Amino acid sequence: MISTKALPKTKLMQLKIMYWGCGEAGKTTNFERLQEIFAPYKISHGFSIATTDERTLWNDSVHFKFSLASFNLDVIVNVATTTGQERFLSTREYVLQNADGVIFVADSSLDKMDNNLRSFEELKSFIHRDNIPILIQLNKRDLPDVVKEDRFRRIMRLPLAHKDALGFRIVYPAVAIDRSELRNVKRIFIDMIQKILRQKLI
Repeated sequence: MISTKALPKTKLMQLKIMYWGCGEAGKTTNFERLQEIFAPYKISHGFSIATTDERTLWNDSVHFKFSLASFNLDVIVNVATTTGQERFLSTREYVLQNADGVIFVADSSLDKMDNNLRSFEELKSFIHRDNIPILIQLNKRDLPDVVKEDRFRRIMRLPLAHKDALGFRIVYPAVAIDRSELRNVKRIFIDMIQKILRQKLI
């Protein structure tokens, strides 16, 4: 019989991933889809505080737990969204505190580009550590008036390369509202966890 004393103890790490973006870009929809995709890993019921017209008033929050056997590690991931409404600027800054990574959700509509850029510049002004990973989800690709990805990169002043130095995509096209098109909703979330763990473990 193997003594349990000889087995290494499983370590625990807690991460916080924020979903950020302008109002009605799809942050709460992403939050809902993640709860569907990763339902077996949820360790909290999650909560949302919304206005009477179903817009996020404070934030949405839920916790998942993943086990990484190769690292003998359990990872608890707190996923939170911020309200995109401009009058809640101080709320966004508060909720962003202690974030390990940020997924910026952009609206693909051409008439939302100014809002996207303003929200992205605001995010960068709040991040005091340059090494906080940011990945960008270009949401609502099913709309008729969507911006082309290359033009979106120029507007947002992003690198024109499709991948960063670590090999991760920079922009992830998505249709978060469509349950049959959840590949990149899942992919960007997994990639963000991997980017954070690379910083912390390697």
